[in-house]
Amino acid sequence: MRLMRYKTSFSSTLLVFIIVYVIYRIAKEKGWKLLSFLSGAYLFVVLSFFGFILLVILLVFLFLFLNKPKAEGKRRNKVTRAKKRINDEAIDVDFKIKD
Repeated sequence: MRLMRYKTSFSSTLLVFIIVYVIYRIAKEKGWKLLSFLSGAYLFVVLSFFGFILLVILLVFLFLFLNKPKAEGKRRNKVTRAKKRINDEAIDVDFKIKD
């Protein structure tokens, strides 16, 4: 017997989030404490998860943005090292002055 696999996507998660939010509002309005607590906990977990993902993405972009000047500095150091190598290849000639 083959097990069915469910494919989840962002749109299905968003649809479930909207349905649970509607259930939360109705349960809170009717005074159903257990249902409002469970749906509120689900909303909190889902929003925390999406918030964490957003925070990680923002931190990655911030990290990449802050490291950009350091990469340019490394390129400048490579250029100056290359110039020093060119100057090192000059021929050193010793000569003596007769008295």
